Amino acid sequence: MFILSKWRDADLVPTDRPLTMHVSRGDRLDWIELGRGLAAFAVVLSHVDMWRLPDGLRAIHDLGRWGVAFFFVLSGFIIFHVHAQDIGTPRRAPHFAWRRFLRLFPLYWGVFLLLLLLRTRLGDASYAPHIDSSYILQQALLLPGGLLVNTAWTLRHELLFYGIFLVAILNRTVGALLFLVWLSIIVASIPLNGLVEEWPRPASNFITSHLNLYFFFGMAIAAAHRKKCNSSLLISLVVATAFVSLLRLLWPSDYTMAAVQVLASTLAVSLAVWQHDANVPAPPGSRLLGEISYPIYLIHPTCYLVARGVVKRLGAFLPVPLTIEFLLAIIMSIGAAIFLARLLRRLYRIASIRSISLKLDN
Repeated sequence: MFILSKWRDADLVPTDRPLTMHVSRGDRLDWIELGRGLAAFAVVLSHVDMWRLPDGLRAIHDLGRWGVAFFFVLSGFIIFHVHAQDIGTPRRAPHFAWRRFLRLFPLYWGVFLLLLLLRTRLGDASYAPHIDSSYILQQALLLPGGLLVNTAWTLRHELLFYGIFLVAILNRTVGALLFLVWLSIIVASIPLNGLVEEWPRPASNFITSHLNLYFFFGMAIAAAHRKKCNSSLLISLVVATAFVSLLRLLWPSDYTMAAVQVLASTLAVSLAVWQHDANVPAPPGSRLLGEISYPIYLIHPTCYLVARGVVKRLGAFLPVPLTIEFLLAIIMSIGAAIFLARLLRRLYRIASIRSISLKLDN
């Protein structure tokens, strides 16, 4: 109801903003940036199982699921928080689409090309896929099928969410109906498909995946925040999360686990927004963590691959403990992410200047 009412209230918001307007660095939610960074590192740590960890540490692998859940809830919150006033304003659609494109694709394409080079030139030749134009197109556009950058499967969900929100910007009524239809399909598909993780399912099933529900929870937080009732939502989430966690202990299943994940992630995002509203200072480095979250999410499997290759070659002369190999991979991932974040910052600055120039020319 929060979201639908905000759809109806969109006409009350002035829409004569310049097309280059966006959330400034001073307006960024530092607690959100901290959460974004921690979620990315949770995913990074979840992939350490490639180092054949002892059974007692296998639980680290589950951190990735929590990180992805937080990311999806956060994405729903950010998009609705920043662009709710764009709903029903078609002239804002190009700006929204351009910003989403810049957010996802340049970095993804760069990481894909780097990994493709490593696999085909420096890696195991038998592993390298058959490279042709159809393969490049499928990978570049995130079309159904396997992905070389294995963490990029979440981008398909993001693109679907962005696409429906873009329709809402073009036409409020059609967008609301699409969201309602999408929500209905997701809920109806859960009894049929279950809560199977994304990777073993057909790629086209990303449309009906239960993970898409997390976007709706994020939008609900943003709608509550805009209506100044985030505190009430926060209290309700604390109670609901505690209840479902207890239910999880009494009735362990994939369904109760998914319920705990989505409620806990929603609670975490809501708490971050509440701390921002209460002017609670975020820890130092929060913005940096948020800035490198997407780069490290995409680049860390490649850094892990490079680290294993380096250690394998060094092993011929000096045995390298697994702990050192893992730390090397983490350091490489952080360093690469900081470099890519700075590169992206320049790209965004150039794109913003260009959009301003085009507006002035018109």
